[in-house]
Amino acid sequence: MSAKTEQILRRLTSSIREGGKEKTSAYDTSATVRRVEDGVAWVHIPGGVDETPVKLTINAKPGDVVQVRISGGRATLTGNASAPPTDDTTATKAVTQIGAVRKVVKTVQGVAERAARIAGNTAQYFWHTESGTDTGAHITEIPQDQFEADPENGGGNLLLRSNGIAIRDGLTELATFAASLIQMGASGGWTTKVTDTGFQIWDETTPSNPKLKMYLDAAGLDFYEEVSGASFSVAEITPLIGGGLAIKNLITHQEFRMDSSGAEIMNQYGHGMSLSGGDLSLTGKLSATNIQCGYAMLTGGANVVRTKSVQFDTAFTTDPHVTATPYVQYPQNAHVSLSSITRTGFDINLYYTSTTDVNVQWIAIGM
Repeated sequence: MSAKTEQILRRLTSSIREGGKEKTSAYDTSATVRRVEDGVAWVHIPGGVDETPVKLTINAKPGDVVQVRISGGRATLTGNASAPPTDDTTATKAVTQIGAVRKVVKTVQGVAERAARIAGNTAQYFWHTESGTDTGAHITEIPQDQFEADPENGGGNLLLRSNGIAIRDGLTELATFAASLIQMGASGGWTTKVTDTGFQIWDETTPSNPKLKMYLDAAGLDFYEEVSGASFSVAEITPLIGGGLAIKNLITHQEFRMDSSGAEIMNQYGHGMSLSGGDLSLTGKLSATNIQCGYAMLTGGANVVRTKSVQFDTAFTTDPHVTATPYVQYPQNAHVSLSSITRTGFDINLYYTSTTDVNVQWIAIGM
């Protein structure tokens, strides 16, 4: 090739390159979305013959009329005339929710990264799957293929979800930690739940019929039992205004109250005991296992000794002290003595100058 011919070819090549660098000016046009595939919207531009691929930078579906910017040989979606407008309130709420979701995602990502480092330094395996309720990042003691082959017997493992963490034995969740709920215990037994409103204990031995057993919140502590197939609060412990505590049996309506002024135990009729300033007050009947009392009717002739055995309702732990008094008009005519005093009873001996029946009252105090 001669030098002149080579020079002509170089000039021709340069002209072709310079021509390829020329660009049409950017312009906007409307188009109709024909189909959406893999993040790409295929649109028909008026006057065009073929469908034009446009990156799906905003939401669009087949049939939507969209705005397209053509620049530098590329098409970009700039608007969707078919989408309904969003007012400022909804937009602000959406931005707030997106921010909250990003924080959760960032937190979970941090946990996942730390979990991955731990798994890398120990005999653990870290992997991710998307499979219904099992979707999330896994930390297991066995490789993924072995776990998935028999997940029920997969052993101890952690499942990191987008909304929390589950500690599991195979697929059985032993503990769950989420933003709105912390649950300890597997379904099929007793579980403990902590929510935004309080602390609960459930009997889930029958998963289809869980029963609330205890509930603790700012108002107090309630205990529940099943009555006629439904759970009812049977006892409650509540704080008192100004300081103090009240314990109430909602079945027997007995109540214990304690505050800075003292304490009291009352039943539904207002009978009970109160302690205030060192003074003990009692309404109703006093009953104690180490104090027993009663009476015995002794019959017989005049000027003879009458004897009657008395048995205690409840045996004392040791022989008690017993005192007896005859109920007569002329005490000088009656003489009483006691004998055979044991933990279970005693004998009353009465000498009386008349044949009249005599009521002898007694009291026994255990030591």
